[in-house]
Amino acid sequence: MFKKSIFLVFLFLIICLFSTSALTAESLTLLQERAQFYRNKGLEFQYQGRIDEAMICYQKAITLDPNFAVVYNDLGIIYEAKGSQDKAEEVYLTGLKVNPRYATLYSNLAMLYEQRQEYSKAAEFWKKRVELGKPDDPWTMKAKQRLIELREAVPELKQEYLRQQSQALAEELSIKRQEKRIRELTEANKLLEDAKHFYQAAEYEKALNSIDLALALNIEDKEPLLRLRDEVHVRLIELEKKARIREMEIYFQNAVRYYQQDNLQEAKRELNKIAAGITSRIQK
Repeated sequence: MFKKSIFLVFLFLIICLFSTSALTAESLTLLQERAQFYRNKGLEFQYQGRIDEAMICYQKAITLDPNFAVVYNDLGIIYEAKGSQDKAEEVYLTGLKVNPRYATLYSNLAMLYEQRQEYSKAAEFWKKRVELGKPDDPWTMKAKQRLIELREAVPELKQEYLRQQSQALAEELSIKRQEKRIRELTEANKLLEDAKHFYQAAEYEKALNSIDLALALNIEDKEPLLRLRDEVHVRLIELEKKARIREMEIYFQNAVRYYQQDNLQEAKRELNKIAAGITSRIQK
C-alpha cells in the first residue's frame, strides 16, 4: 500500500511537470501571437501617420516578446521620426543584441550615424551590412556604395581602409609564404628519402642529383642533406681509388706479359701509364 501511494504521488508530480511545460509553451506562443498583433497594429498606425499610437503598439509588442528583433527596428524608426536620435540608437543596438544578424538594423544605424556625422561608426555598420547581405540585395549594393563614398570623402576613413587592405595583403602574403615553405619542406624531405634510397642502392650520381635539387629549395635545416652529400662524396672517392688501383694492376699485368714476350716497347708503355696515374694522383 505504501509503495502504491509513492507511485501515485510520483505520477502526479510528472503530470504536473508536463502540464506546466505545456502551459508555458502555449503561453509563449500566445504572447508571441499578441506581440505580432500589436506589431501589425503599429504598422497600420505608422502608415496612417499616427506615430505616437504606433510607438505604443511597438512598445507593447516588445514587452510581450522581448526577442522580437524586427520590432526594435520599427520602434527605432519611430524615435527617429520624433527627432529622438539617442533613443533610436539605443533601441537599434538593443535589437542587435537580440539578433546580431538582423541586417536592417545595421543599415538604420549606419544612416543615423551619418546624420550625426559620426562617419567612422557609419562605415563600421555599412561594412557589417555588406557582410550580412546577399550580393544581389539592393541594400547590400547601397551599403557598398556608401562605404566607397565615405572613404573618398573622409580622409581618416580612407587611411584606415588602406591600412586594413595593406594588413590583409600582408597576412595573405605571409600565408602564401608559409604554404610555400611547407611545400618546399615536403619536397625536400621526399628528395632526401630518394637520395638515401639511391645511396643504399649504390646509385651515387642519382643520390647527388636528388641532394642538389633539395639544397636548391628554400629550407632552413640543410644539415641532413649536407651530411649525406659528404658521405656520397667519400664513397665516390673510395670507388675511384679502387678503380685506379684495378686499372694499374691491369697495366702492370700487361707490362709483365709484354716483357715475357720480349716486347720491351709495349711493356714500357704500360709502365708509363702506371707512372702517369701516380703523378696525376700526387698532383690532386
